[in-house]
Amino acid sequence: MRPALKNPEILPVDLSLFKEQVSKGLGGLFPFKSLDLFHAADSRELKGLLARIGLSERQQERALNMILNGDPFWDRISNQALIPMASEKGQGTFLCRIFGMPKSIGAEEGAWFLGLSKKAIGNIFFRAKEDSLFSEKKGIPSYLQQIIEGENCPLHILELSFYRAFFPDLNTLKGQLERLFRAPGLFFCGFCEASFWFGIKDGEEKQLEAGLRRALAHFRRQGVPLKRFLAYSFISDREDLIGFRDFSKGFKAAVFASHQVRDLLSETGLDYKDFFRISRIKSPSSSVGLMLRFGSQAKRDVALSMLKDCHFKTGLGERCLFACLKASSLKTSLQGSGIGEYCERLFSSIKRAVDKEATGGFAGVIQPFVTRDNLAVSTFLALYHAHLLGPGNWALFDHVTCNVHGDILFSWGDISGAMVSFRRGLRLKEDDVNLLNSLGACLADVSRFSKAKALFQRVLEVEPGNVMALYNLSSIYLKQNRPKEAKEMAKRAYEQNPSDIALQKRLLELHINDEEWPDAYKLSRRIFESGCRCTPGVFKLCARAAMEMGKWQEARELLRNCLEKGQEDQEAILLLAKGFLDFDRDVETARHLLARFKEKDMPKGPLKRMASGLWERIGK
Repeated sequence: MRPALKNPEILPVDLSLFKEQVSKGLGGLFPFKSLDLFHAADSRELKGLLARIGLSERQQERALNMILNGDPFWDRISNQALIPMASEKGQGTFLCRIFGMPKSIGAEEGAWFLGLSKKAIGNIFFRAKEDSLFSEKKGIPSYLQQIIEGENCPLHILELSFYRAFFPDLNTLKGQLERLFRAPGLFFCGFCEASFWFGIKDGEEKQLEAGLRRALAHFRRQGVPLKRFLAYSFISDREDLIGFRDFSKGFKAAVFASHQVRDLLSETGLDYKDFFRISRIKSPSSSVGLMLRFGSQAKRDVALSMLKDCHFKTGLGERCLFACLKASSLKTSLQGSGIGEYCERLFSSIKRAVDKEATGGFAGVIQPFVTRDNLAVSTFLALYHAHLLGPGNWALFDHVTCNVHGDILFSWGDISGAMVSFRRGLRLKEDDVNLLNSLGACLADVSRFSKAKALFQRVLEVEPGNVMALYNLSSIYLKQNRPKEAKEMAKRAYEQNPSDIALQKRLLELHINDEEWPDAYKLSRRIFESGCRCTPGVFKLCARAAMEMGKWQEARELLRNCLEKGQEDQEAILLLAKGFLDFDRDVETARHLLARFKEKDMPKGPLKRMASGLWERIGK
């Protein structure tokens, strides 16, 4: 199944892509010497174009009027014809210029030929583009590949696919993505292997990432069964695009922005192109992969020379290496704890001889979930696990590595992929509290509260005072509108770790919701006396508690601190205005603050009602 497509829109880039097909198709209707395709963004550009191609002033005026009306224009003196192909909304006018038509053609016959040509050009162009949109090379639409090869500036590219039960309308999907990515110039790039492809010419990587997060939240709210959503930034090379696509399969990632992948790899000193190269290598069975990072290229090269009996070994970037060792030559059994003992001995010997600050990751094909196809990815995950532990550490692919993998996927927005990784970790160690908490948090995020609560209860059976499980249970009870149970869990968690800022904020919110102002104020004082750094959200909660206890000077300082962060925090502005009215009777300052409140941009809710009430008090 493929999306319904009427006539594909014409884009400026299409003129160079399909000129040959238009010229060849039109040449079968009547003879001419040459053909050119032009784009004019507006009438001013169109006038400039007509002046450049050698028309007299009188002919320029005639041509302009006819083209803007959608009619072809033929200048028999200069022996050329101008045929408007289409006028796309927001894209301007597209023209076909035919030069060197036979002079023997009369005016009436010429007009007939031009009318026929206009229809033929549209049919030829649209058919060529449609074929290109729905044909593919290595899983990428041919049209997209043509653009990447022909464009001078890099593109942002989106790839989406859905589960079979859902198939969106193309125009509706395009409109949603334009809005969510705030990219009015977004265009359809093709459909192949059940994936929709779209291009965006402008924008920063962080804007692309923000758009991806908005789109994921939107599709989740709508219940859309999204299977895959990848955002590739600044793509100018087809091999890069294929590399990121292959990475998503090997890394089991259905959601990411490509700069997140580059940042992840560079954090451990790896170049993404080098990593794509080794991840395509199919490792022999019963082999062990190791990935090491050193303080310098010279130390890396010494370590490479030390490694013997390798199926292959290679440098990665300036300071890393990857090697695949022959299990048959290791002179030790890799079963059970044997692989861990061997890797520890090897890493220790390299540290002593080369670099005591080296970091290493290991994985063996004999291990669960490590295969010949994903050995490089599994070894990298073990290296990243060791990197989190700090210089001089090593890690073997295990249940903790699965947790690290799941955390990465969750941070990218791939909740389903994260759950798969957490479940794999639990198959390796079924009562690991971190994995149980992580899986429970994913389930709670997709509103599967019963299963999530069961996992958090399992954690508390193993560790009765586990702060994360108590906090997560508190979050679920809040979502289920059960504030009493939520407060009980939050208090238990707070008793275990009173310096945790998230717990402080949660308990403050619960006290304030129940209008327990003395308890809220007492907790706010404890927060500041502890000296921990506070977020604007905590500042506002503490300010509310202080105001309700009549501590206006304290509340005012807190709210001013919040606004000094450089953000126009709308709630802080309203609380300040209310304080100046209630405590200082300062109407002018309150009016000045309310003027800063962006009422038009705010949805209906408590803040808008609060602003209306304050305006009524001071007389708007």
